[in-house]
Amino acid sequence: MSTLGDLNPVAELAGSIRESGKFYANDLRALPAAAYGTPFAEKARSPQSFTTEVVVINRMVAAQLRGEEFPWPDPEDYAEIEGTMSSPDAGVAALLSSSDELAAAVEANPARLADKTMAPWNVEVTFWYMANLSASHMMYHDGQLTYLQSIHGDDKMHWFDA
Repeated sequence: MSTLGDLNPVAELAGSIRESGKFYANDLRALPAAAYGTPFAEKARSPQSFTTEVVVINRMVAAQLRGEEFPWPDPEDYAEIEGTMSSPDAGVAALLSSSDELAAAVEANPARLADKTMAPWNVEVTFWYMANLSASHMMYHDGQLTYLQSIHGDDKMHWFDA
């Protein structure tokens, strides 16, 4: 019988980040390509837009965990990053790369997870909190993808697609 003492929290956190990235990528692949860069409604964001946000957050937390500077991009730099993800395939590649980068940073810097950092919304939190929030953030936006899939007539769950 396993106990909590057998748990490797760093491996669990890194695994959760990678799995959240995989789930998101599978749902992004299942979304009709025409829906990727187009907001569904007048004041909505496109999947390209919120995928960019997810990638930026993942990369920012990974860089900071490694002790590197990564401030929130200014609007021009952010637009440039979003432009690199102009197709669903490019979005999937960036998303998977960023979730892998974050998971690897968690694994390589376990002692820094308890250190404090400033969240983009100007609140002091631990790196553990930010890494865990990044996994949740991917799942939050994955829910938006799932909703858009259903609007386009897709009633399947794609998380475990190959």
